[in-house]
Amino acid sequence: MRKKPYEDLVDTVLKDAVMALLESESRLSFAALVQQLQQQLQVAGDDERRHALQAAIRAVYHYQSNTNTTRRSNPFSISGFSSQNTLPRH
Repeated sequence: MRKKPYEDLVDTVLKDAVMALLESESRLSFAALVQQLQQQLQVAGDDERRHALQAAIRAVYHYQSNTNTTRRSNPFSISGFSSQNTLPRH
């Protein structure tokens, strides 16, 4: 299914923010990405781009909160496995 043009614009502003961080050799983090998006929001020229930047910021916060929740309750715990290699040698 094809995305709506507005969703494409949100993807574009996220990509632009990540690329700006990479080009500046900044540390990548949720906070750095949000800060970059907020900087772009301050200089955004039109309402459509401003709305896309705001949606991107909300999406990053939403993703971060879901990721933090997932980390706390990892359904794939490996606590039952030994860290020692018990495989037979050939």
